[in-house]
Amino acid sequence: MKPPPTPVRYSTALRPPRRTASPLRTCLSCGAGVIILIVGLSCLCCVASFGFYFADPPEQTNILILGGDARPGTNEEKIARTDSIIIMSIDPDGKQVSMLSVPRGMYVESPNYGLIMANTVVRNAEVYAPGTGEDEIVNTLETTFNVDIDHTVRISFEGFVELVDAVGGIEIDVPKRIVDRQYPTHDGGTMEVVFEPGKQTMDGERALQYARTRHQDDDYGRAARQQQVMEALMKKLANPLHWSEAWEVIDKHYETDLTAEEAFRLAPALVLYGRGDSLQQLVINTDYMIVVDGTLRPNMDKLEVWIDEHLR
Repeated sequence: MKPPPTPVRYSTALRPPRRTASPLRTCLSCGAGVIILIVGLSCLCCVASFGFYFADPPEQTNILILGGDARPGTNEEKIARTDSIIIMSIDPDGKQVSMLSVPRGMYVESPNYGLIMANTVVRNAEVYAPGTGEDEIVNTLETTFNVDIDHTVRISFEGFVELVDAVGGIEIDVPKRIVDRQYPTHDGGTMEVVFEPGKQTMDGERALQYARTRHQDDDYGRAARQQQVMEALMKKLANPLHWSEAWEVIDKHYETDLTAEEAFRLAPALVLYGRGDSLQQLVINTDYMIVVDGTLRPNMDKLEVWIDEHLR
């Protein structure tokens, strides 16, 4: 009878050591996982948003965008003059987004304060009846242009800067060299700002300077730059990866009666039609105004066709 075989013992001396994840590898793996999760959730939200949009597209929505000229760190936001007045119309049925810039110095008929410059309507209302500024400017513009305004958004300088930074800056194609030696600083002084022509990426502060500078040309040139900045910002907001950060800034710094649900429903139209030939823009300059008793008023004979096609 054969003896049982002697068991073979294998030495572990030559086995490779068991690999353990380094802290850096673990960190990178977790970071990659978070990024993938964020991208996945953003894509899911984007798909859901477009799904709801095509299933039940919203009606044409007019939004009044107001930018004040209050300096950061002050309590002037409510009574500051209005630096920027833009009526934006989002029209899914017409497949277009439109922007009408109202000049600060144009005279309008305010229901409660009479004939005054457009940029003082909010200020007058807030000084004499606090809390009524937005209603007053909405009623004034609705009567002036015979349009409906559904929502308002009030932007502060600080909020604008943070929003542009939140989306990673915006790309602007500067059409000509701009030199402004009297650009107003936050502390009440002035400084020189220079923009060279050509495409360039601007952070929030630089984009604010570009949107506000006016001493080389005039308020109409500034209004055109403000629309250019808005268009560039909409292009960045077309990326759903920016939606979460953007809404955090809007919720923190912007005053608006738009709910998150309403913004969610309108977002696809901005993505689809807020660029190229679908984006319609008009700045009310002297070609679209008439002089009455020494004041500039809107020339509705010239504005009527454009307003009828894009804001109604």
